Amino acid sequence: MREVIELCADCDTCRTLMEKDCVFFPELYRLSDREKEEEIPVTEAELRELVELCTLCGLCPCPRVPEDLVKAKNGYVQKEGTPISTRLMIDVPRLARLCCTFPRLSKALTKNKAMSTLLRKVTRTNPARQFPTVTEPDFFSGRKRKA
Repeated sequence: MREVIELCADCDTCRTLMEKDCVFFPELYRLSDREKEEEIPVTEAELRELVELCTLCGLCPCPRVPEDLVKAKNGYVQKEGTPISTRLMIDVPRLARLCCTFPRLSKALTKNKAMSTLLRKVTRTNPARQFPTVTEPDFFSGRKRKA
């Protein structure tokens, strides 16, 4: 990750390209700028959080950045294991079944500010990310499944 910060800070192309579509690059540049201007080194915890911000969406114009991020993510998983929150979030079919089984509860949890904050802490979801909305099945589709 240290190499990615230095590579991106020297290039500076993504500073304006990615500021709306990505939460990784603005944070990377914020840490890089802070390190240069205030001489406060980036900590291991900040590097770890930076790695977690990248979703590997493929929007990076530089092919080296995703490669280095995958290496960093793999290194953290080998060192620490996969947290239960991550295992829960990556099992999309199970999570979808759970949320669709209780759509009103899911909607209430994600829309309520206090519960949403708690969910974000438990699942370690960045505040800039939005939870998907769960729609309630209409009467007719519910009847088709039961018939």
